[in-house]
Amino acid sequence: MTVLAQSSRRLGAVAGKQPVGDPAAVVQALLKLVDSGNPPLRVLFGQGCYPM
Repeated sequence: MTVLAQSSRRLGAVAGKQPVGDPAAVVQALLKLVDSGNPPLRVLFGQGCYPM
């Protein structure tokens, strides 16, 4: 099994089980990142991340 397939399977197992955060805070953080001089290509928001 490829690494991508393993990661997809693990992500599917936890998808929808993470608590909902503060959408307004995410919007503000995202807009700040987009307006920065060198925005990141990928961003994870929240206290927890999906295990990969």
